[in-house]
Amino acid sequence: MMSDIPDWLKTDYDMEDEKAAAAAQEGGTSPHTVSTSQDDLENAAGGTTADGEENSSRKYGGFCKALLREWKVVLLALVILIGMNIPVVRWAFYPFVIFATWIHEMCHGFAGLFAGYDLQKLEVFVDTSGLATLGIDDDERWAFVASAGYQGTPVVGFLLLIFRRTKRGPRLGLWILGLLMLVSVALWIRNLFGIISVLIIGFFLLLCGWKLPSAWMRALYTVVAVTTSMNAIASVRALYGPTQTINGEDAISDAHAMAEMINGTSSWMWA
Repeated sequence: MMSDIPDWLKTDYDMEDEKAAAAAQEGGTSPHTVSTSQDDLENAAGGTTADGEENSSRKYGGFCKALLREWKVVLLALVILIGMNIPVVRWAFYPFVIFATWIHEMCHGFAGLFAGYDLQKLEVFVDTSGLATLGIDDDERWAFVASAGYQGTPVVGFLLLIFRRTKRGPRLGLWILGLLMLVSVALWIRNLFGIISVLIIGFFLLLCGWKLPSAWMRALYTVVAVTTSMNAIASVRALYGPTQTINGEDAISDAHAMAEMINGTSSWMWA
């Protein structure tokens, strides 16, 4: 039941349902009560097809309603997807791209730790590229680590989006992300630009989670979540191109690294 959900986990939609239920009860009806007449019972046997069509229509209507509710997120995703692949426009998202790069490299790093490797250092560069250095051997576990960057970032973004409409999720999310960034600087980030940029963004997220009004804080949280979710497809040229640039030097992408490790496969498949 809705009352069993903690208040901080309730979404805006849950709140709307509770208000509708309360209004229905005040009016002397129940939102979950369905009346059945004798005519309905007589027509039930021949109404299977009609019921199926009605259920399909309801499902489609529910999808359209949800899409309309989230039209701002859909529009934001399109703007990011287009803007991030236009070199000049891409710089307008610079702080968010740096954040997504940090998430990407952290996913490589945590995957390496999970696989039993030694995470030696993480680096984030001014050109928005990044590098995770692990003490590893070329074995089958490396494929898991190589694929973790582009697989992990959308998972993190998805988790952030899940809590976007909860009561305390966005504010708590900004605090957790900010703290993780500061911890990563202390433990793993070892290049000057990475230390400065991650520290600034980490403190900025903590400050915004603490001081920003709810509407502005939620807007910032949404942009962070969407940018993170689209980390892979927002860099289409790097993903499908023959090479990518890391700190000004040509290097193979994660997709090409996967193709080299697993013979007979194409980088396009892993991208």
